[in-house]
Amino acid sequence: MRILLFLLFVPTMLLAQNNIELGDVHYDFFQYKEAIRAYETALKNERTFKNETHILTNLAYCYAYTFQYEKAEEKFAELVKVGDKKPLPDVYLDYGIVLKVLGKYEKAREQFVYYNSLVKADEYTNSLIKSLNWAEKYKDSIRPNTYVGLTNLNIGGQSLGYAYFADGLLYAHPRDTDFSEYTTLYDLQYALMADSVTFTEKKNEYVGGIKFAFNEGSPTVSSDGELLYFTATATRMRGGKIKRVGNLEISDDGVNNLKIYSARFINGEFGSITELPFNNKQYNCTHPFITSDGNTLYFASDMPGGYGGLDIYKSVKAPNGVWGTPVNLGEKINTVEHEGYPYSADGYLYFSSKGHVGFGGYDLFQSVLGLNGVPLNARNMGKPFNSSKDDVAFIISSDGVTGYFSSNRDNNLGIDKVYYFKDNYNVSKQEPVLAQINQAPKSVNQATVAVLPAIETISNKKTEPTVPKMGSTISTVLYKFNDVSLQQGFKLGLDSVVLLTKQYPNLSVNINAYADCRGSDAYNMALSKRRAQVAKNYLISKGVKPNNIGMVAFGEGNPLVTCEPCNACSDEQHRQNRRIEIKVAK
Repeated sequence: MRILLFLLFVPTMLLAQNNIELGDVHYDFFQYKEAIRAYETALKNERTFKNETHILTNLAYCYAYTFQYEKAEEKFAELVKVGDKKPLPDVYLDYGIVLKVLGKYEKAREQFVYYNSLVKADEYTNSLIKSLNWAEKYKDSIRPNTYVGLTNLNIGGQSLGYAYFADGLLYAHPRDTDFSEYTTLYDLQYALMADSVTFTEKKNEYVGGIKFAFNEGSPTVSSDGELLYFTATATRMRGGKIKRVGNLEISDDGVNNLKIYSARFINGEFGSITELPFNNKQYNCTHPFITSDGNTLYFASDMPGGYGGLDIYKSVKAPNGVWGTPVNLGEKINTVEHEGYPYSADGYLYFSSKGHVGFGGYDLFQSVLGLNGVPLNARNMGKPFNSSKDDVAFIISSDGVTGYFSSNRDNNLGIDKVYYFKDNYNVSKQEPVLAQINQAPKSVNQATVAVLPAIETISNKKTEPTVPKMGSTISTVLYKFNDVSLQQGFKLGLDSVVLLTKQYPNLSVNINAYADCRGSDAYNMALSKRRAQVAKNYLISKGVKPNNIGMVAFGEGNPLVTCEPCNACSDEQHRQNRRIEIKVAK
């Protein structure tokens, strides 16, 4: 229930006669971490033959719902040995699912077989066994040349998605610091990107005006940076009236499901919040993603008529600007389990699913978008993108090889962390993890760059970036027409050079500067010299030794794109020629 429950809970004030009752109330309100403490206390102090099965059952599921799979296995194992009061058949099924998440495939198979001996095998259990067979077959298969590294982005142990914006990411940030002990709430927040794996939280920047009473998350931004779409628990905003039903706090209109909203970028901040028309009090809509043309919105919902759990839908905007009736993406994408976190780029749809064949928990999948945007068969993205635990919230930069995803693979507490990835990593050449910088709209930071300080292979071994080969181009900066200034996105590329020279102080840095073909030869030569000098000054200000920096101005010479005559070039082709290239040598 990862995709749904952690946005549905609400804070409560609870009184109960004993820890079992207290745990039951927390359990009913999806406050599983609080329920765990109550049930664990009950096991020590209030456990009897009559209540043993009840306590162990709820406790096992609490650990499973909070992704603490080792603890869940422990309680399930104890539960199936309780003697005469045997648990319900579904317990054995879910025990097997937990074992699969832990990569204990043979033990998982034993539970599935026993479950089938208790009930008539159905399509769902057959699909679980099929997925188990697939996981066993491909457990040692590794996607070549893909490295991942852990970032420092604080998502409070629960990934609710993120989006490129300005020079960083918009994401869901926990309101509480003790999220590992208590159920927490999330606010949208912005983090500035220092390099590919290092972020600085900027509270109230860009999204400080979005203030819902409970949860906010799953941001996505239009390509022009003017519209933000996000998910929030459908209550009145903070400061509005909240009413109480028993011990449960709910919104004034009694609604606590998830809805998708849009916000417009006005005077440096997102505001003017609008609810999307396909929301409904009877079901949830979450995890929006807006396509680059701004006309298609993918999202997840448990609205009636789906295949089960959360399904992925799309809504297409009409010429009059009204969002159309959502369309289910069909059985090639959706299953009886949950699907969520849709993300589209370069003709592919990426999403997370627990229902397709995978290694254990939620896996990342990729589907080709065919004619009219109809997705074809889903393909498991394999390791190291996926693990036997939960892997969600995949996004990819416009360079097509770098991006981020979330996983709880490295701990037993169910805590999600955000990972940076670089695909097509050249192991044989020991390529440092660096990427080109491209000029980008304010909504998309294409500068997912810089040396990755700790690169993890799928075997979890770490290696340090090596000295680049002689003459390696490690950063390219593209300029606006007739401009020499270094915008923040451009500085990230130069910062990657700074980081490298701090590791290797004797590296030589060479700046090659170019202009496009518009303007006279003399003017273009002077313009490229100014671009090189500004870049050099910036590197010096960051501590690079002046004597280690060389500059060459080429004017309009050596273009990446040649057009005859000059005005035959498109704006994009001219932009590719307006550049500086940073090269390093031993």
